Amino acid sequence: VGGAEMEEVLKPAFAVSGEPNFSRGPPGDAMEYLRRVRHEASRLPQIVVSLIDSKRVKQQTRYMPRPKPAASCPAGFLPLPTWEDAATSHFTDFRQALVRRRLKCAPPSSSSSSSTEKLPGSADEQAWGAFCFGSTEHKGHPPLLRYVLRMDHVSTCSALRALRSRLTDNDPEKGFPEEAGQWAYALLAALEKPIDGQISSCLRELYRAFAAVRSKGVSSEDDVLLAKVNIILTIISRIFNQKVA
Repeated sequence: VGGAEMEEVLKPAFAVSGEPNFSRGPPGDAMEYLRRVRHEASRLPQIVVSLIDSKRVKQQTRYMPRPKPAASCPAGFLPLPTWEDAATSHFTDFRQALVRRRLKCAPPSSSSSSSTEKLPGSADEQAWGAFCFGSTEHKGHPPLLRYVLRMDHVSTCSALRALRSRLTDNDPEKGFPEEAGQWAYALLAALEKPIDGQISSCLRELYRAFAAVRSKGVSSEDDVLLAKVNIILTIISRIFNQKVA
């Protein structure tokens, strides 16, 4: 930028007349302060070069580990694009139907709350894990519509994290529990967008877990289990854009 152009960019807001008087010590008023600011600015070069310490450039940055890739599988286990299109379309229709049903269903009144089965606290991941998948003392619950409709976004995220914990602790060679696949589909249908970073990470871990099942726990004759796994992987990849390479 030339001198004339710089003057155009740095137009003065108002005129400051006179020269600074440094013999009087600190500036006695605002105008004297502005005169000294203008004086200092006039002494600065138009181009300033920053000196770089070459030793700092050679320092190695903190190591960032690469994300764990998804387990590979035989090419015949991968779904065709047309199959993925159909699965995505059906899932999208189901999500929209669930939203419409939620809008129509009013929350239970206080008079009927006594007869309504109590759900875990929204943020209680451990309780949601026991509710959905059971514990040593109680059986889990299937993802019935009356449960899913009463789950808010926080509850859905807590249940998804519980599902992630359940699947990451599971041996992929044994497949996955039937209720895990059912809850995965229901929770993904109820999950609101956009999703935050924590849920994005959770979905990527779920993707790895289901990909591991497809790689190690599905036989070439088990078309039903393969379809269930591929549906969840397709939803995570296409609907929520969290595919793991």
